Amino acid sequence: MKTTIAVITLNPDSEKVQELLSHLAKQNLSAQVIAGVDGRAGFPKLAEEESIDQARSLKMRLIELSKSEVGCYLSHFRIIKNAYNEGLDRICILEDDVLIESDFGRVLSSLETLPDTIEHIRLMGLKMHKRKEVFSLSDSHTLTRPVKGLCGTQGYVISRSGMKKVLKHGSSISEPIDKFYDHFWDINLKSYCIEPHVIWERPIIESSIVKASRSEASRVGWKKVKRHLIKMQRGFKRRVYLLKNWNQFFPAKKTEMPMGKTARIH
Repeated sequence: MKTTIAVITLNPDSEKVQELLSHLAKQNLSAQVIAGVDGRAGFPKLAEEESIDQARSLKMRLIELSKSEVGCYLSHFRIIKNAYNEGLDRICILEDDVLIESDFGRVLSSLETLPDTIEHIRLMGLKMHKRKEVFSLSDSHTLTRPVKGLCGTQGYVISRSGMKKVLKHGSSISEPIDKFYDHFWDINLKSYCIEPHVIWERPIIESSIVKASRSEASRVGWKKVKRHLIKMQRGFKRRVYLLKNWNQFFPAKKTEMPMGKTARIH
């Protein structure tokens, strides 16, 4: 298999990492275990081209990014940067809180035949939105094009063209990494998903990502109005993007099939 698999973790020796590696090995797959950027104790040290835009985060989200959100973002961003600099055509990134289905390797192999223009393929998602069925990858799996972001970065494959867009637009951090991918229309990232999902999220006991609270801001009337207006603005921009690329997204409908074992899918 040509696709490099990278597993992000803050604890390389943990039982869950070893279990994931064992499941991969049973499908004759190996992975690079990469230590994530730990933001739990403080904001991570930034590289020369990296920056944190808290002013934009406040403007768009009404809250600042937390230390853990920045650490998670940088974990993904730096893996993609290294993959691009190494000349890789694509990379599969898995977080350490997932397990793989029995057909994971077969589906991953089929993705290697896809063109570079299919840039970002989620292997699972936490939300179920309308999507276009693009084509069958096998007798049991389909590549789909969602009209909205599916939430989550538990596992995805990104092509070289996709890496280039992430590196061009993602060095200034103003939102969590999953929201960056969810707002695919902002950077024209060609984002897809596999159905049914080929990975699933373990039941969450305690997440290492501490999120900032919006509760205080939400109690202030004008901030609630402002947030609503921001969401309307983003929604308008997404709809314009969909109209410009109508044939790529439509006809679209919600699936009637179960998508996977992840308990948080809704």
